[in-house]
This record gives sequence, C-alpha cells and structure tokens, in this order.
Amino acid sequence: MIRNRIISIAAAAIAVLSCGGEDTPQEPKAPKVPQNIVLHSSSENSLSFQWDAVDGATSYDWRLLQDGALVKEGTSTARNAIITGLAKATTYNFYVKSVAGELSSAYSAAVEARTAGTQD
Repeated sequence: MIRNRIISIAAAAIAVLSCGGEDTPQEPKAPKVPQNIVLHSSSENSLSFQWDAVDGATSYDWRLLQDGALVKEGTSTARNAIITGLAKATTYNFYVKSVAGELSSAYSAAVEARTAGTQD
C-alpha cells in the first residue's frame, strides 16, 4: 500500500514537472525584422516606404542614411514612413526595425532609393 502511494506521488510529480507548471514565466521574444520593404513613391524632396506588418510589433523605428551618414530617423506606428526635406537627385539607404515594448528586432537590410530630379 505504501509502495503504491509512493509510485502515485512520484507519477504526479513527474507529470507536473514535465508540463513546466503554470507559473513558469515565458521569456519575451523580440519581434521579427520587417520584410518586403519597398519604395512606394518619390519626389524631388521626399521618399515614401512601406513594409509588411510584424506580429507583436507596436511601432517601427527607421533610419535614412546617405553615404553611411545618418540623414533622418523616426518612429512610425503604421507600416510606412514618409520622409520629407531631402535633397533632389540623391541616393539614400533606408533601414527599418520593429519594436515591441522594450524589445526590438535588428534593422532590415538596406533599401536603396533615389529622390527625383537632376543635380544642378
């Protein structure tokens, strides 16, 4: 009788441990890097980019660089960015990352874009 009770208790303990218990906290995971980033439109002084939504992301941080130097940066709660006040006929590189609370993804690969117009 005691032996059967010990076996039952041991089996119950194994079942609880194998389930991880209900109180096991889940490690928060950083959101994924935005995908399918495209130049939506351009003018002589602006560029507009769009990308696919990322599950769990609450916002997106973006950066615009020219020849490796930061030109503009910002945050969007939508899945697009409209960047104004740029030089005409200039090539830029756009990067975006997703943000969820205090966690964020890595920045995306660069998307090269050029404003319209010709150099003076």
